Amino acid sequence: MLKWCKELGIKFKASIILGLPGEDRTSLETTRRWVLENRPDRVDINTLIPFPGTPITSAPKGMYDIYWTQQFPEELWYKGLRNDSQAVVGTSSLSPEEIKEFRDALVREVQIPY
Repeated sequence: MLKWCKELGIKFKASIILGLPGEDRTSLETTRRWVLENRPDRVDINTLIPFPGTPITSAPKGMYDIYWTQQFPEELWYKGLRNDSQAVVGTSSLSPEEIKEFRDALVREVQIPY
């Protein structure tokens, strides 16, 4: 799809969510490689912020490979605090801090002109 868009002169925006159930170092690195190899015209990279009342937040504990330890302030539900990235979920392989560090590093990497 991206190749076709580039051939036709259509701008391509990729929206990426990190920290989905089952996320691990391998899946993070696969995402990173895809972004850097394909160079979409724009990339939004965010971390998962589960909305209260959605299936993932109301599922029985242990149903998804995801956890969180805090209530989510309403301002996070829309994208997070501007200029202050946060990760509020972790998986069995990654802590929220590791997901945030990866996200911030990837954002810096894609902001380099290419």
